[in-house]
Amino acid sequence: MHLDVSLRIQLLRPTASKRAALSAMQAEYTRAVSLLLESAKELDTTSLGRLHREAYHRIKGEVSLPSESLRVALNQTCHIVRSWKARLKRGCEAKPPVIKRLQPIGIGTRGYRIAQDGNRFVLRLTTVNGFLWLPLKSNAYYRPYLEALAAGKAHQGDAKLVEQDGRWYLLLPTRQEVPEATGCNIVGVDLGVANLAVVSTADGKLNRFFSGRFVQARRNRFFDRRYSLQCAKRLDLVRRERDKEHRWVKDVNHKVSRAIIREAQKLPNPVIALEELRGIRERIKASRKVNRMLHSWAFGQLIRFIEYKAARAGIPVVRVDPRKTSQTCLKCGHAEPGNRSRRAIFKCQNCGYELHADLNGARNIAVKAAQTLASGYTSGAMGLLTGPSSLPPVPASGQI
Repeated sequence: MHLDVSLRIQLLRPTASKRAALSAMQAEYTRAVSLLLESAKELDTTSLGRLHREAYHRIKGEVSLPSESLRVALNQTCHIVRSWKARLKRGCEAKPPVIKRLQPIGIGTRGYRIAQDGNRFVLRLTTVNGFLWLPLKSNAYYRPYLEALAAGKAHQGDAKLVEQDGRWYLLLPTRQEVPEATGCNIVGVDLGVANLAVVSTADGKLNRFFSGRFVQARRNRFFDRRYSLQCAKRLDLVRRERDKEHRWVKDVNHKVSRAIIREAQKLPNPVIALEELRGIRERIKASRKVNRMLHSWAFGQLIRFIEYKAARAGIPVVRVDPRKTSQTCLKCGHAEPGNRSRRAIFKCQNCGYELHADLNGARNIAVKAAQTLASGYTSGAMGLLTGPSSLPPVPASGQI
């Protein structure tokens, strides 16, 4: 089982000469992407192979970049052109892409190395003029990943160096092998707005609610504050408030995901079942205020936090289709919209079974995960390497 984590690590303030070298490299990288983009439009191609054959060697002679950075620029260019073509294919209005601002410096996997010098970590960056040694800021969270990279126990991907407000940051993707786990207790996680998450097993051994009331109240205050600042045309303060809210949301998601992992660890050999939330914003229709909360809450971020923390703890994760999990009776299997006539109450119109709606949803997710895995489902996705032979039997109707 492998763990994929992307780190954002600040560089200790580089010296003036190193800052100048980074700025020059960023300008050359931006120029390379711009030249490759013009070549891709002239050739009318999205093919990485053709763009490499027709333009790579010519542009390599025009810009002062290491080969690994130029390779990343080539990949980025193809991605930009493919996104543009895809929008045109869908019938959307899309102008031909143009590079108007400095791009983060792309660094290929062989273009950098993380080295450890005592208690500190250093980024060794390959440039056309040799190596550039850039000390990194590290804390207790980053240290295990950096130690694994420095010792060769983890894999690194194509990274980026980005400058923001005079500070430089390393965006570093990592992959690390973690011990496999065999699951026998499936923990369903139902995500929502009234309750950020409800955690439960199909048999009710574990039940935990993470209320979203304080989140709604705080975010409404953020919204009102931004609205008043927009009316006053203080767009600088609007951006500051938005950034503040994003940091707060991220902190809440970290706390909730940690708590969910701790709840799962109370059971022997747990498996966490999450909703596949693609299309949730199109599926759910609610009031204007609830829609605003739903469309702006970082559900994807919360799921990513749960996945990577579960992988670190050796807990497999599986995603299931959440359709009708909130309308299906856990006891008799009857499903209809009328089973959930009120937001918080589930009452089966067939057998009369009654339960909190979100708790019913979490247990249905756990049951659906057991059915999916029992049918032989396996995935190379992070955290899911559980075989069907090790799973619990699927609960039958009337046994819950």
